[in-house]
Amino acid sequence: MKYNSSACNCYTTQYCIRRIKVLAIKLGFFMNSINHNQVKCVITAMDIEFFAIIDCLQIERSQVHKIAQQYLIAESAEKGAVIAQAGIGALSAAACTKELYERYPCISSFISTGIAGALSDQLNVGDIVIGDSIIKEKDGKLDKIWSITEASEQKDEKGVKKGPILCSEEFISDAAIKEYFHLKYDALCVEMESAGIIQFANKHGIPFIAIKVISDHADKNALRSLIRMQKSVCNVLATYLLNQGVL
Repeated sequence: MKYNSSACNCYTTQYCIRRIKVLAIKLGFFMNSINHNQVKCVITAMDIEFFAIIDCLQIERSQVHKIAQQYLIAESAEKGAVIAQAGIGALSAAACTKELYERYPCISSFISTGIAGALSDQLNVGDIVIGDSIIKEKDGKLDKIWSITEASEQKDEKGVKKGPILCSEEFISDAAIKEYFHLKYDALCVEMESAGIIQFANKHGIPFIAIKVISDHADKNALRSLIRMQKSVCNVLATYLLNQGVL
């Protein structure tokens, strides 16, 4: 096998830069930045999810900025949290997660949050789902399952359910497909980002949790329901995250 010195040097350089950042923080540099403390990284897909959370945290819109020329982020020093909008899909979520990891050396956890479609008939619009596992589906087949031990730390209450979350490559808006996925995987709901985040988090030994809010029933009326209900359910989600101490 041919030795790729340039690739090796690139990886070594990135590793050294990260170690320098960690050492600088331990020595007391960046004391005016959120970087000097452990932070929770909260990752959303859409701007309406992102802004619902920062409004709930009373972060001024003027404090929102972009990193890597594409991801919106906002910092809350009070809550020790960074909120990011990654974009839709697992690939976008994974890329944003990597960017956050490189910028914030002391990440205590990654939190995947946002809207989801209900696969279980026991769920209503506005209900909260806490994932106890993430199921990755690819080309109609099971690709991988990750268990989430951190889910046990979240409280049980009315309107909140724990169970498997399906990460799909496509927006589900068909009752037959919905039933198929629910019966096959026993998943409570479906979304499109968590697999990209948990895969990176597990690789680097960082705790992960997924907390979603139901916006639709993943049937023929899914898109209409999502458009109509997204603002109100995102506010429900943001309030839950704040009240439960997730943020």
